[in-house]
Parts: sequence; C-alpha cells; structure tokens
Amino acid sequence: MRAPKQIFLLFCILSMGAFAQVPQIEIENFQANYVQPNGSGSANTFVYEGLDYGNSFEVDLQAGELVLSTEQDEFRLSSLPSQVSDWKSLNIEKVDLKSNSNFIELRSERIEYTDIEDKEGYISKISIDCENQSKGILESVLDMCLNQKMTFYVPFIGGVSLNNINIWTDKNKLNFSLKNGVWIKGYGTIFYEEANKLIRVRIDKAKAGFLNVTGRVFSELKGLENDYVKVNRPWVEISLP
Repeated sequence: MRAPKQIFLLFCILSMGAFAQVPQIEIENFQANYVQPNGSGSANTFVYEGLDYGNSFEVDLQAGELVLSTEQDEFRLSSLPSQVSDWKSLNIEKVDLKSNSNFIELRSERIEYTDIEDKEGYISKISIDCENQSKGILESVLDMCLNQKMTFYVPFIGGVSLNNINIWTDKNKLNFSLKNGVWIKGYGTIFYEEANKLIRVRIDKAKAGFLNVTGRVFSELKGLENDYVKVNRPWVEISLP
C-alpha cells in the first residue's frame, strides 16, 4: 500500500485558492492544451467576479502562475505548487466550476500532464461540493470545505494503484474511503486554521476489512514529509505558503 504524492497535490490545488472571500465564478466547459512554453484554451462561459473573460484563451505557465490571456484581459492563478508550475504539458478535457459565498461546485473530466521528470499522469472525473450552512460571508474556501461541509470524489488517478478516493467532511468530522487493491476506510477530524495558514488532519482509524491498517497508513505518510507537510501520529499538518 503506497500513498501517492498526487493526493497531496490535489489538496494543494484546492488550497491555493484561499481567498479572503470566496469569489463568484461561473465556468462552463473549460478546455485547454498546453505544451511548454504555451498553449490554448476555450470555454463556453468564463466569468470571474462579474468580468467576462471570453471564450478563447492563450495558456501559459510561468513563474508559479497559470495565465489565461484574451484580447480583453488576462486571468492569473498565482502561487501554484511547484509540481504544477513545472509541468511540461497539460491537457484539460473539461472543467465546470461555480462558486460564491455559499457554495462551491467543481466537476472535471480528464486532466493529463507530463511533469519535469517526463513522467506522465492523469486525474479523472474530480467531483467536489462544498456548502456553507452558517450565516454571513465565508472567510475562505478552506473554511467552507474543511470546517463546514464537503464531498470530494476522484474515481481514478493514472499511474498509481489508488482509485475511488472519497472524502467527506461535516463540521470538522472526516470520513474517507479509497481502494488500493482492497478497500480502505477510515475516519477522524480535519481543521483549517486560517490565522496559522494550517490544515490539521487527525486520522483516528483506517481499516481494510477487519484489519486495522492505521499504522501502515502513517508509515507511508511519513515518507511524504517536507517543509510543508509534517506527520506525527495521529496528526498530519499541512502548512500553506
């Protein structure tokens, strides 16, 4: 059983959009093809905070930013994880995204990439739903998804044996399941501490059938430690830049 770094990459992709307020976005059928140093993309709808960015884009990955340029304006997604900003190629089949201060809905088909080491991979059919059940304006995307409520599903990641990743959060409670030859299910708690820019995950138990595999899970996670990820059973802490 091996926990691939792609899981943490997914969390990084989610976490990099931690705005002071959740922006109002409507994106339908966004597609893109990028081969270093540039590429192109299109969308049926691409509206960010009331500004229509049109239907056709030039795509560029540069200095940690994803840049979508149109004749009218450009859209920059900053602070990309280095694993993403160094990709040599990227192909996005379809992404639909809607968000405001009360909810986030994300659907994607297939995302293919080639990394800096020429290793190919892909992520298919991401599905994320987060909702805010409290009153007032939500302070961040991660507060909505981790401290409030989220369902997250990825059926398959190419190049690794992991599939059917499911993560559910509800008022900081965490449940997850995934398949790695056998089904692994577990539970714990999850917190986003905005003041400290910190995601804290407590894994209380992971089981494969009747077998307790919590220790094996932490052994694999320990190998993923770096400047941003710290593992100290039962906690996993992810610091945001």
